[in-house]
Amino acid sequence: MTILLISAALADGLAAQAVAPSPFFGHPVLEVRGGVSGDATGAQAYLCGGLSPLAWLSVEGCGSGAGFLYPSNGPDLAHLRARARVASLRRDNVDFEGFVGAGVAEAERAKDAPGLVFGHQGGSPVETAGPEATVSASARAWLHPRAFVVLDVTGGAAWMVEAPAVLGAASEVVPFITLSAGAGF
Repeated sequence: MTILLISAALADGLAAQAVAPSPFFGHPVLEVRGGVSGDATGAQAYLCGGLSPLAWLSVEGCGSGAGFLYPSNGPDLAHLRARARVASLRRDNVDFEGFVGAGVAEAERAKDAPGLVFGHQGGSPVETAGPEATVSASARAWLHPRAFVVLDVTGGAAWMVEAPAVLGAASEVVPFITLSAGAGF
């Protein structure tokens, strides 16, 4: 409840400031978010970093950070995707945007080898990868002409042949949803 009240107070204060966005390259370029993801592995902490070479296109990598921030301790799902903006609306200093995305998801249940492994592997696989598709909605509040905070929700599904063996998933199709917040410029 406290978080909701603080958020409402901050949002009210942000709208009153009416900051006019003026990013370095004419559009947001870098975004870093953290939050929670829910998928066949359960709910876990989630990190995401994105670069936008064009105003309507971003490339992002997302996951729990297992393997490079801390030792992998069980099933994990990571994503590498491109997102294209398909809708946008500016209200005062807040941009509301909708995206569609496509990329690759990788699942692992123990320390794996570098790279991605697609298709059937035989034996007892520890990793699998496959294509994914997503839809996202975000709200970006500009705090400064060159800096913003963002709230993002992304839902999608990945098709990974070995998902039942690697993740214990019910099928090769693995749905997921994420909620994250962060900042960028």
